[in-house]
Amino acid sequence: MEWTLWWSVGYAVISCLVHALGRSRAKRCVGVELCAAKGPMAWSLSYMLLGSAALIWVLTLGALPALQVALLLVLSSGAIALSFSSADQACGLDGVRSGAWAFRYSDLEEWRLTGEHLRFRYGGVWRAVMVPVALQGQLRARLEEVSRDTESRFKS
Repeated sequence: MEWTLWWSVGYAVISCLVHALGRSRAKRCVGVELCAAKGPMAWSLSYMLLGSAALIWVLTLGALPALQVALLLVLSSGAIALSFSSADQACGLDGVRSGAWAFRYSDLEEWRLTGEHLRFRYGGVWRAVMVPVALQGQLRARLEEVSRDTESRFKS
């Protein structure tokens, strides 16, 4: 039974590393953030609280080794805290992030600014990120500088 806990701890370490690397890559792609929006954290917080309560309860029973249970609790909570919500959005000087997906402007297949959104296509999939109207002039200038040829024919 003890080896399964060590496997779980190992997977939690890997999860923390993957999420930390994903955050680092996204930060490099986006550059200096012009605007960002966070998705709801209710599910993440409830998952962390429920998981913590379950592991603490198991720890108080004394049936499992305390070290592995404590490590699993801390690392799992860390992985959840490092993960992106699918509704997270960021728009920066160098690129854009939608959920865990981050792209440089130069890598976008197409883009357009419509309403309060920057809509962009990458890998054949269209995504959208909220951009306040006040920032759209600056963003349009940056997009035209980096990737003028990829502006969508459906202009706003």
